[in-house]
Amino acid sequence: MSARDADTAYITESLPAFVSEADEHVEMIEQLLLQLEGAPDDRELLDALFRSAHTIKGSAGIFGLDRIVEFTHHVETLLDLVRAGKRTLTPLVSTLLLRCNDQIRALVRTVHDGGGEDADAGTIRRDLVDQLRAAYGDARAAGPDVTGMSPSSA
Repeated sequence: MSARDADTAYITESLPAFVSEADEHVEMIEQLLLQLEGAPDDRELLDALFRSAHTIKGSAGIFGLDRIVEFTHHVETLLDLVRAGKRTLTPLVSTLLLRCNDQIRALVRTVHDGGGEDADAGTIRRDLVDQLRAAYGDARAAGPDVTGMSPSSA
């Protein structure tokens, strides 16, 4: 067996474990966001939230799941700014993150199902990325500022 065949076999055998772990982290993200509604500054919850997103992104990268990596990177960027106190976890930001989590869940489902996604999924993700960029102050953002404050006031 060649090294390439061995890599392919490993990925095929390990992908179900990725899906299972990613599903657990998606559920964790949802629960943490709900817990943070009552304690938006809770450092332990914020750190756990960041770690779950980071784990999904990192694990997806191992498998070359670029759509998951690229999308989750934007979520992770906003979460890192929230942890650093440079952005606030407002109800609008929490809602945005819950919507993003739904997209991560959908992306993981496409891996699990081995199929594609519907035509609107990419458009929805692009819109969410624009909103994430606006939330973390990226000048390229086209979406509304969901933080309620301009990047310069953060």
